[in-house]
Amino acid sequence: VVYVGRYCQKGLKRYSLLGILIIDFMQLSDVKCYLIYRIILSKSMENIINVFVSYSHADESFKNDLLKYIKPVIRSFPNVQIWNDRDMTTGNRVNDEIAYNLQKNTLMLCLISSDYLSSDYCMDIELRHALENKTIAKNNIFPIILRKCAWKHTIFSELLVQPRDGKPIVEWSDKDDVYTSIADELAKVLKQ
Repeated sequence: VVYVGRYCQKGLKRYSLLGILIIDFMQLSDVKCYLIYRIILSKSMENIINVFVSYSHADESFKNDLLKYIKPVIRSFPNVQIWNDRDMTTGNRVNDEIAYNLQKNTLMLCLISSDYLSSDYCMDIELRHALENKTIAKNNIFPIILRKCAWKHTIFSELLVQPRDGKPIVEWSDKDDVYTSIADELAKVLKQ
């Protein structure tokens, strides 16, 4: 934790910023202290990867299974935060909360099924936002085929999808194998 500003640690006159720079904050105005604090804070936030889970509520059981398998991957990256619409709390405005998290989105997990592809909200709002705001090169969309559907006639046909070879999760006999494979691939993307 970096303490910046005269009020963070009263009595101390000097602060080390990221172990590189020593600044005597007692010589700076409140405005300058605040500006330095905001710069450091914004730099530390640049490394955060916000994972947004985009799915149709008809596929909630798939989402829940996936979250169990990727949880160890997410834990192994302290800079990764995952969010889905079930993380909202009572009283929040649904569209505002989703829009806020879409804005923070760095990587979108798209759980693809016929229900997802037919959802105007998933395709026209969530996916469109991800396509317009690529932040991790071309890996900002992580498509996962849940059930057999016409995904090859969409933007997803241009992307490498999971599971391997676009074989839907429901067609795998060993669920542990397919979800673990997806989790391993997610870990590779997060390391980039």
